[in-house]
Amino acid sequence: MAIVLLSPGVFAYLDQSFAVTVKVGNDGNAKITEKTVFFLENEEEKKAFDYYLGLGKTTLFDWQRFSKNIKYHFSGSVSDLRIVATREFLVHPNAASVTLEYDADNVMLLEGISSRITKYRFNTPLISLTSAKGEISLGNAMSFTLELPDDADAIKVSPDPGVGRREKTITWTGPIFGVWDVEFIREGSLSSEVNAFFAQTVENLRHNYLWILLVLFALLLVAKVIQQKPQE
Repeated sequence: MAIVLLSPGVFAYLDQSFAVTVKVGNDGNAKITEKTVFFLENEEEKKAFDYYLGLGKTTLFDWQRFSKNIKYHFSGSVSDLRIVATREFLVHPNAASVTLEYDADNVMLLEGISSRITKYRFNTPLISLTSAKGEISLGNAMSFTLELPDDADAIKVSPDPGVGRREKTITWTGPIFGVWDVEFIREGSLSSEVNAFFAQTVENLRHNYLWILLVLFALLLVAKVIQQKPQE
């Protein structure tokens, strides 16, 4: 087994499918799920896969030997990686998969349009599937899904995913190549705006309490001086 693990050249793994799902949060960050399904072509490959399954605790590097798609497809700040590996007998007796689940920051760029309306724009350059020109490429048996917030409105999507557009879920299926643009807005309720105003006011007072105390102290001194001033 040690010889097999140290000899990656003997492996010839064949990818069956690759899917990315991006669940966008209200703050513009996202939960990312990347699933790669591949075939184990011989007994050595099966033994290697089962070996890593038996370790219990593994790293991303351990599983990258099985497919070039097993990696972060979002650059920037990522955290809380969780790896799930399993055999995929329902797909094929020799199929297996590795799923990465992690958090990614700033997947959407936020722009305040008004006190209650925020515009969200997909931060395309973060995706490692893009070229230098910002074009995204999906090959055969590859898909990319965006799950937008339930209150997303005025959604603009390019290129049009066709049948892949369902309510607030957008799925592109390869082969596809081009520049992607996704925009939408979220409008906060009046009550949330009022709560945010008071929360900000309290926060401002908390940070400026020293100046407030100094002003009050100065006013007290002025009042005391005025009271002690002899009457003409």
